[in-house]
Amino acid sequence: MTQLPAVVTFQDLPTGTTLSGQELLAAVQTSGGVANTIQVPISSLMTTGLGALPTAGNTGQILQKASATNFSAQWANINTVVLSGSGLATSGNATTLTVGLASVAGLSVIGVAATGSAVPAAITGTGAQVVRVNDAGTVLGFGAVNLGSSAAVTGVLPGANVTAANLALLNAAGGVQGFLPGTAIVSASIAGTAIATGTIFTTQLQTAAGLSVLAVNSTNASNFSVISGTAGQVLAVNPGGTGVAFRGGMVLLNTLLPNNVATVGDTTSFSGAFSNYMFVFENVVPATTDMFSFQIATSGSTFISANYSSFVSVLSGSVATSTEGASQRFNLSGNTATTQVATTTSYGFSGQVVLYNAGSSAAKKIVRGQAAWISATTLSSASLLKGDNWGIYDGATSSISAVQFLFAAANIATGIIKIYGMA
Repeated sequence: MTQLPAVVTFQDLPTGTTLSGQELLAAVQTSGGVANTIQVPISSLMTTGLGALPTAGNTGQILQKASATNFSAQWANINTVVLSGSGLATSGNATTLTVGLASVAGLSVIGVAATGSAVPAAITGTGAQVVRVNDAGTVLGFGAVNLGSSAAVTGVLPGANVTAANLALLNAAGGVQGFLPGTAIVSASIAGTAIATGTIFTTQLQTAAGLSVLAVNSTNASNFSVISGTAGQVLAVNPGGTGVAFRGGMVLLNTLLPNNVATVGDTTSFSGAFSNYMFVFENVVPATTDMFSFQIATSGSTFISANYSSFVSVLSGSVATSTEGASQRFNLSGNTATTQVATTTSYGFSGQVVLYNAGSSAAKKIVRGQAAWISATTLSSASLLKGDNWGIYDGATSSISAVQFLFAAANIATGIIKIYGMA
């Protein structure tokens, strides 16, 4: 059989003739070793082997393979080949196509948000956040910089220029702002001291005795000053309204537990930190029925036994009596057989007395208090007593250094005496 040449010229078709697909071609078909010549339409060859070419495509479209088993094709817009999961988005028409980031709420970037995924995804954030790796190192996302982590931030963040002049103007416009922790922090003084260029420093409250705060008083309005206090005090405006100071409060300073002693005292609590002191008595009992009292010292533990003037108004039922104390001490109970403190441990002397002006070196020392006790070993309307006491030490105005408690002659058998400081 003679093979067809590589190029076949159809002599009977005029130049410019368009094929319709119905033209016949000669083809050789073999079956059982026998060759037969047949005529096949061009359209049949294209449909069976290549697939029909699509028609009516739009300008700018691309040709896509439409079948997995042949060469069938179809026209498609370019944006259809951009997958929605790629993090990209398209806009425009088939002839003018723009590819960009997929639109999501807020500002975003395309990144891989976890180590277990290689698929880009939109990572969104809110105002002033930055893209950062989380502390675990597993996720990329928007967030705040951790100033406490040396892996996140080191060095100094300048507000303007890090110079000696700007460091000296720390609190002024143009001064260095936003100090962040570095590898070394150097303490430095600002006021009156030149600071070298690039110095990193911290500022802190000046230390003072006790707990302190910084405050501006009207008498020193241009500067902060350290105001210190002691346990139990509160910060308050002074009576003149010109400043603030730690004042008030009541602080337990000492607890005395007498046990069959002639006197019991406190020589450590009177340091001048408090203006006034309160003594609280809980069931103080004498060894024998007696009058309860106390004395003061203005120098060490040398207790004074003169220049006291005190009174006790005792009420028994509806009967009131008044007792003037001896000049050797402040009386706290009556001093007669029917008004003294009995020995029963069930109804000992209980109450409180305030010692005023104890910390003053200019004022006389005044006492005022109340108490209750019984004057017999059994309770009755006649033995149950209430006493109001008051008095003054009319000696020197020196501040108090110590106190001691005692009965007129008997030992203190038992009881509790608590000493509080009052501003």
